[in-house]
Amino acid sequence: MKNNNKSIYYQKGEKNKYAFVFSCPGKTERCKNKPASGQTGKNLEIVLIYLRESGFHGFTREDITITNVWPNVEFKNETKRTEASFKEIVNPENINRLIKELENVEDAIIFCGEKAQSAIESIRNGLKKSVKIIKIRHLSLQSINNIKIPNDTNIKLSKERNEKRLKKVTEIILNDLQ
Repeated sequence: MKNNNKSIYYQKGEKNKYAFVFSCPGKTERCKNKPASGQTGKNLEIVLIYLRESGFHGFTREDITITNVWPNVEFKNETKRTEASFKEIVNPENINRLIKELENVEDAIIFCGEKAQSAIESIRNGLKKSVKIIKIRHLSLQSINNIKIPNDTNIKLSKERNEKRLKKVTEIILNDLQ
């Protein structure tokens, strides 16, 4: 897993405006050899569409940097866990890697989920002072299914429910960007 422009856990965006930080790559990322694959990646794509529809340019998968606070692949059948420990995340070597990947981001870094957010304090001084730090829930189905939306039971298709929940996540990003 070299830290170049693309790996299982990292993809340098063509623009340095925005970054999304997730927890760690899993089995799907390893199979597809790119970060934020599978359902989380699909949900990210929907959020990016909503951001572009709201007038924010630079939110395509190619434009944004995507990384993980932990570069190692984790999934139950192989590693007996799905996340890194806090101690592993804040290890100086890991923090230096993360800073290097994010140090040139200019506008905003969006941290997705508690594990990703656990690195914020450790990397903050290594980032541009003007960069906005935005915290959202993880974009996995398990996480977004916990978002309450009005009249949820009236929506028949789970795809429509997910889209409404992802719109709520997008609203948090938009509020923090403005």
